[in-house]
Amino acid sequence: MYHSHSHALADHHVHDWRLGGPCVMIVDNRRMLSGASPAAHALLRAGDGLELRHGIVRPARDSEAAALGAAVRRVLDTGGPATATIRHDDDLATITLTLAPLDRDGSARVAIIADTDARDPATGAIARYGLTRAEGRVLALLCEGRSLPEAAAMLAIARTTARTHLQRIFDKTQARRQSDLVRLVLSA
Repeated sequence: MYHSHSHALADHHVHDWRLGGPCVMIVDNRRMLSGASPAAHALLRAGDGLELRHGIVRPARDSEAAALGAAVRRVLDTGGPATATIRHDDDLATITLTLAPLDRDGSARVAIIADTDARDPATGAIARYGLTRAEGRVLALLCEGRSLPEAAAMLAIARTTARTHLQRIFDKTQARRQSDLVRLVLSA
């Protein structure tokens, strides 16, 4: 059950697509969970993008932990909202996290609203162009504005492998340049 302070934030109608309820978590400055909606508990139990380790809300991928920590610090330092994006296990969908300060009394609590419905623009391109999962993962990161070397590092694959995936994506989409490819996918 989440705290009553988060009701106003939950009114954004952000829902977990599997449960139909608001996905809201309350954390402190260390991301220690102090309250969560049933949908948030289900998301954390599933470990699909976000998980609960030793009572701390964290991305399932260690490479995304710094971004979530920075977003929490930004909220607490500025008193304003912040966002972070975490990838689902399939690498083709994202969880958009909206963070907001919960209290103005210095208790350092943050509400995290998880929008699990966010889908990458690359998802439609995968079916449309017959891309493999690996090609789709590379394309999704390119559509986020990542460079090919960054995508390779995030996917823990060699740069040459990423280049091979990109060349196959070019062949299947008839795109000639990375910028054309991203424009094609984002405009679809």
